[in-house]
Amino acid sequence: MSSSPNISRRRFGAALAAAVLVAGGVVAAPLASAADGDNQFTLLDFNDFHGRISASKPSTVAFADTIEKLRKDSGADKTALISSGDNVGASLFASSFKQDQPTIDVLNALDVKTSAVGNHEFDKGIDDLQDRIEPATNWNYLGANVSVSGTQMQPYEILDVGGFKVGVVGAITEETPTLVSPGGIQGVTFSDPVEAVNKYAAELKDGNEDNGEADVVVASYHEGAGTDSSETVADNGVFADIAHKTSDEVSAIFTAHTHMTYDWEIAGPNGKPRPVMQTGSYGANIGSMTFTVDPSTKEVTGIEQALHPVPATDEGADLTDPTVAKVKNIVDNTLAEAKVEGEKPVGTVTNDITTAIGADGKDDRLSESALGNLVGDYMVDTVADRGGADIAFMNPGGLRDNLLNDPAGQENNINKAEANAVLPFANTIVTMDLSGEQIKKVLEQQWQPAGGSRAFLALGTNSGFTWTFDPTRPEGDRITSISLKGEQIDPAKSYKVVSQSFLAAGGDNFFEFGNATNKKDTGLIDSDTWMEYLGERSPVSPSFAKHAVAVKDLPSTVEARKDTSFTLSDIDITSKYAKAATSGKVTIDGKEAGTVSVTSGIDNETFPADAFPSALDGRAAVTVSIPADTAEGAHTLRVELDNGTAVDVPVTVGAGTGENPGEPEGPEITGSLAALGMLFSPVIVLLQGLGIPREDIYGSLANATGSLGE
Repeated sequence: MSSSPNISRRRFGAALAAAVLVAGGVVAAPLASAADGDNQFTLLDFNDFHGRISASKPSTVAFADTIEKLRKDSGADKTALISSGDNVGASLFASSFKQDQPTIDVLNALDVKTSAVGNHEFDKGIDDLQDRIEPATNWNYLGANVSVSGTQMQPYEILDVGGFKVGVVGAITEETPTLVSPGGIQGVTFSDPVEAVNKYAAELKDGNEDNGEADVVVASYHEGAGTDSSETVADNGVFADIAHKTSDEVSAIFTAHTHMTYDWEIAGPNGKPRPVMQTGSYGANIGSMTFTVDPSTKEVTGIEQALHPVPATDEGADLTDPTVAKVKNIVDNTLAEAKVEGEKPVGTVTNDITTAIGADGKDDRLSESALGNLVGDYMVDTVADRGGADIAFMNPGGLRDNLLNDPAGQENNINKAEANAVLPFANTIVTMDLSGEQIKKVLEQQWQPAGGSRAFLALGTNSGFTWTFDPTRPEGDRITSISLKGEQIDPAKSYKVVSQSFLAAGGDNFFEFGNATNKKDTGLIDSDTWMEYLGERSPVSPSFAKHAVAVKDLPSTVEARKDTSFTLSDIDITSKYAKAATSGKVTIDGKEAGTVSVTSGIDNETFPADAFPSALDGRAAVTVSIPADTAEGAHTLRVELDNGTAVDVPVTVGAGTGENPGEPEGPEITGSLAALGMLFSPVIVLLQGLGIPREDIYGSLANATGSLGE
């Protein structure tokens, strides 16, 4: 095997009688090393390349060089390169401006033997996949759980590797219809991936030459774990089925889609450990599995598995290798063309505008972001002269890169390539009508169906549209208030909504968009109009105001002269350079009506730790003191924080029968005495609790200060 540095290396063989099971992960103890010899072959794998034609981080040439070195170490005739899907789509400008042909050229040069089909291969529909992508590739796409107009997609490929017949069965996430535009996959069905893999694995090992036979079977799933922590493997829905229920006829499992990096051994149905791997994304790592096979029984007696990091640059790449040299030529020519087009200036940002950032430093689709909300503003602006829109929605998975202030402060520091990288899918802009009740359903659908890759997807929205939620409430009833420009949304009223075609068609499980009325596709391409928006609005600055805030103990009725308290949580956005709230104020009808105490950092107090899929950032304790002259009836309580976050809460002001010792009743207790009452409120409450009459307490204050009747 290669001497390249590894993220991890593990070995296993069939000699172990029983697996050691670890609670939560069902991770088996590694077995003894397989013996070296002529009875070996190696599979190299990558996933989610996404058209990363780049000179760095990682370098496409370094990607090729790493593959070639691993291929030489294992023996070229004993090695095959495969992919687990999403080779194209959501690509960098250098690839996307040529419809990903440069990526296909690179992967053809690297002799990819076969690939599971990924959801991004369907970005432009089944016709584009069949008529443009597949004819350009030297490999076949595999979809054991995909049928097109009733015809089964190619389910597997049998490769001759080192004299062994290796069956690669490919399958794709069953969520694909929610991840691509439904209009492009009419007639395409996606079934359970594990059932499909098991079906064809059984055929490849049943001894019947008529339905194909293989010495060794591996699975390539375009689906994977939602975490790179083995402790949660068993609880990860569809991935648990992949890891534990994929047939024992399958000797190893390659996964993809979730962009995680892991190299695990997990017990299959027979309790024995089996390699399960994902290489991350964007060509950051190459996975390798070297199989040792008994030549007489064709039993796999050992597998050595490893992840090999790809260098950030091509420094040290062997340019005398013909394949590496060919890839470098493709990359150099492509980048030269892309440079001319991509470096054309678009506009300026005053600071980085990014997606949400999780505790691991990665893009966090479970949390609201400054970039997602900016895209919401852009969409409203774009349709202003086409009937307008009140509300915009943007799915976090559609944001594929950030707008970086680099070099800082320089005019036109965003170019076409950088702008395109944010919205690379070339969706069209769609307007529609949704009722207030439907808008609530859309917000509720941020909580994704059970078993999905992500438990929650935080929508980006436009400025002025805000809502509150309580994550402990039942499914379908978590949204507690919705406000548009300070006014509560009317459930029965119709509102103009704008989004891009993917979401408008119900993508990412936001099915309520499918029930919209008066839906109109403007024909405007988002990546193009996005560039225009950035240019016209330059310099563009990020807003760090949260649009969605969690609320606990939210009051529906408040009384004048009686304090009411509630808590706001998740008040801080987690995009780069975001300002955390430090203070705030609460008003009703423009009058101050209480106090706000802000605590920064992760809020571990307001809700149970498992109440929400992501960390709740920032906490504000709000005490409401409704002024005595506030009219009874419906009002809006507004909490404004100094990071720009504003929360509008509908309340009904009652008759004010309660007593508040901090704001005494009666004309005889006014002026500075009332102020002292507020100051000594805790003491007054204590004295009243001891049975001392309220009048005596204030009388003592009056005698001490001479303030009575002032």
